[in-house]
Amino acid sequence: MILAGGFSNSSFNLVNRSLDGWAEKISREASLAGWTINQGSTPQLKNGIETEWGVLVHLSSRVALSLSSGFVHFELSEKDISLVVKKETETYVYSRPTKASAIPISLNLSYFHPLSAKLRFYFKAGGGLLFGRYIDREASRRQVDLKYVYPAYQNATATSPLLQAGGGLHFQPEASMGFFIEFSYRLVRMTAFEGKNKAGAQGPLEYYEEYLPQFDFWQPRVVILTAEPDPQLTRSKQRAVVDFSGFSVKIGITAKF
Repeated sequence: MILAGGFSNSSFNLVNRSLDGWAEKISREASLAGWTINQGSTPQLKNGIETEWGVLVHLSSRVALSLSSGFVHFELSEKDISLVVKKETETYVYSRPTKASAIPISLNLSYFHPLSAKLRFYFKAGGGLLFGRYIDREASRRQVDLKYVYPAYQNATATSPLLQAGGGLHFQPEASMGFFIEFSYRLVRMTAFEGKNKAGAQGPLEYYEEYLPQFDFWQPRVVILTAEPDPQLTRSKQRAVVDFSGFSVKIGITAKF
């Protein structure tokens, strides 16, 4: 049996471009209206948590086969990503909470090299499937209020092949139990997302830049597309990539029953 947990890092380039575009649009609107905004750098979706569980079968003293699953989760909450805009008579808080999560299922081959009687270095590689989900919302509230209103919401899912490789150290103080630390890299760029928005309309998750003439600005967007946008006001249109590729570090235990 394998049980592990740790931290993961991924880039989510197109998602983060859309977050930058959301913040820039609000900033330009505030500037045009003469409002005050507390804008700094926009937080990025990149750091998350990862868990793993599975079974490990030794084919020999140095070679093992494992079947594993787990959970990978990245999130920016309302508190993590927010803008405070002071208008003429009221102060408003705007937020763009965003989540990307996935369940991997993989088959891996490991090779163990002994460093001492109880300590071994190992390398592993494998592949499988990643079942991903992407959620974002737009939120707003008056600063004096406690609850947000969510005028926009979208939820999309996809499945994609997964490749991964890594290595680590395994310490086994007794025959029935061991401990390990592992560094690994996961390669999976998910593009086939389908989902629905707050109105219940369904469609593919797309990325494009939309021209906003009132602000003279091309806004990057990640949107569940339910109707084709105006081609004269759109560029760089493509299926949205939610890139779960990245590094992770985990610590865990192995146990024999």
